[in-house]
Amino acid sequence: MADEAGPSGGGTGTVPQEKLEEASAQFERGIQCIRTNDLEQAVQLFSEVLQVRTQHHGELAPECASAYYRYGAALLYQAQDSGDVFGAGVKEGEEEEEGGAGEDEDDKENGGKGKAPAAAPAEGNEEDEEAEESGDGGGSDLQLAWENLETAKVIWQREGEGKNVQQLADVHGLLGDVAMESDDFATALTELDAALGYLQQFVEEDDRRIAEVQYKRCCALQFGGEVEKALPAVQAACECLSKRREVLLRKLAAPGEGDDAEKIKAESEDVAALLEDLKEKVLELQDLISQNADTKNMLKGAFAQLAAAGGGGAAQPAAAASGAGAAAPAAEAPAVKNLGVVGRGTKRINLQPVQTNVPAPDPGTTAAAGEPAAKKKRSLEDLMGGSEGGETTIGFGSSAAPAAPATKAEEPAKEAAKPAEAPAVPAFLQAANVAAVYGSTPEQK
Repeated sequence: MADEAGPSGGGTGTVPQEKLEEASAQFERGIQCIRTNDLEQAVQLFSEVLQVRTQHHGELAPECASAYYRYGAALLYQAQDSGDVFGAGVKEGEEEEEGGAGEDEDDKENGGKGKAPAAAPAEGNEEDEEAEESGDGGGSDLQLAWENLETAKVIWQREGEGKNVQQLADVHGLLGDVAMESDDFATALTELDAALGYLQQFVEEDDRRIAEVQYKRCCALQFGGEVEKALPAVQAACECLSKRREVLLRKLAAPGEGDDAEKIKAESEDVAALLEDLKEKVLELQDLISQNADTKNMLKGAFAQLAAAGGGGAAQPAAAASGAGAAAPAAEAPAVKNLGVVGRGTKRINLQPVQTNVPAPDPGTTAAAGEPAAKKKRSLEDLMGGSEGGETTIGFGSSAAPAAPATKAEEPAKEAAKPAEAPAVPAFLQAANVAAVYGSTPEQK
């Protein structure tokens, strides 16, 4: 973040020495409150310490960095504690870890729980801190925690990273925790990467703090949707703990002067249990990666099948059309068009193609299955009704060619032998159908 994050200005230098000493005592009591999980009291104490020190030294004075750090850490732990559905408090026994921040080189808070700040830190205003901390909800606590930790980071960076490498590792780690709590996994990963870089400058490769940061990196990557990158992070945490356990087992086998065998044994058992948990995490991530790969392969196969089906479906009609055109080039019968729906009002007539009288195929010719028989080319005489007994198809109906008039003697016999003729008009234009549509029957003339 920018250097201007947090308050700025000079101190008055007028705070009495007794009040400064009282603030130092409050600082120590605040640390004890964190260890006993009395987080509300810790927040109150560090707020008072910060107010006194900034008034005397100035808001960006090096003497205030540890107060900013401790106040931000207490706010983070309070937000974690209030938002933890399992009711777990802050980790105990932190005083056993190496390193520290500011005045307490032997006391260090490593915010054990993770999740990471959605919002970027605003410029701090220490006059409003007490009002903000009294409000309910973890959101304001997280925002205020971010601002104070960021201010501590800026002060230590200004003093020199080489001088404050340990403090910077601590503060970046807690900033990563704040970001995780706010589900800002990208910011959390950036802060945790910075914390890991500082840690590796002054701790051994088997230091448990490296395993802790690597595990938090794993969580940030997994929750951020990068499961494949999360696996190497948790594997690195496992490797660190494995090395730590080897060191502890060697100490148990050949204890050195001043070694506490019981303490070493307890830590060895603790590391072994953590290692088993992390191995389960490795298996979990490997299963997730395998499932993701299976899903991707399944989707790729489905898309390939769809593409093949789409290509085949498009090629088959084209092949059928080209084959039909080659097999029957003489079939020139125009396609019958559906004239659609016509009519008025709510009653409509759907005009369908009318099947006309089709002459039987010539036995001497054959047609391929499914192909229409080639239409016989008609002459002008055919069209005018002069073909030899042939019929013409005109419009929707059919009519026979006129025959020679019959004599009166022949008429009864012809009438008896005459088959029933098809109606001269299509079915949908017959009187009964028209009446059904329009509600009346045309008068017969």
